[in-house]
Amino acid sequence: MKKNYIFALFLTFSMLAMAASDVVLVRFNAQIQGSASNEINLTWIVSQEHDVDSYILKRKMSHQSEFVELANVQLTTGRDEIDGKVYSFLDKNVYKQNSAAEPVIYTLYSSSGGNLSYVAQVDVNYTTTTVRRTWGSIKAMFQ
Repeated sequence: MKKNYIFALFLTFSMLAMAASDVVLVRFNAQIQGSASNEINLTWIVSQEHDVDSYILKRKMSHQSEFVELANVQLTTGRDEIDGKVYSFLDKNVYKQNSAAEPVIYTLYSSSGGNLSYVAQVDVNYTTTTVRRTWGSIKAMFQ
C-alpha cells in the first residue's frame, strides 16, 4: 500500500513537471562538419513543445564573456521524425571568431511571447587552421 502511494505521488509530480515545462528536449548536438570544415551543425530534437514561438541559439567562445545571438529558429523549420521534431542550424561563421583551439559553447532557448527560457547547452572543441584564418583575412580585404 505504501509503495503504491509513493509511486502515485512520484507519477503526479512527474506529470506536473512535464506539463509545466515548455519544451521536452530529447537531444542537442553540435558537430563539426569535417576536419577541414569551418562549419558547425547544431541539431536538436524535441518531443514536446508547449506555448513556444521559436528557438533562440546563442554562441560564446571560451575566451568571451557574453553570448552572442546567432539565430531565431522558427517552428515551421522543424521536421517531424520518430523521436520528435528535429531542428537544425548551420553555424558558418565560427572561424571568424576563433584564432586557436578552444571550446565553442552553444546555448538553446525557447521563446514564448518575448520571454526566453533556457533549454540546453552544448560545447564542441573547434580548431581553426592557418589556411582558414589567412583565407578569411584575404576575403575580408576585398569586401
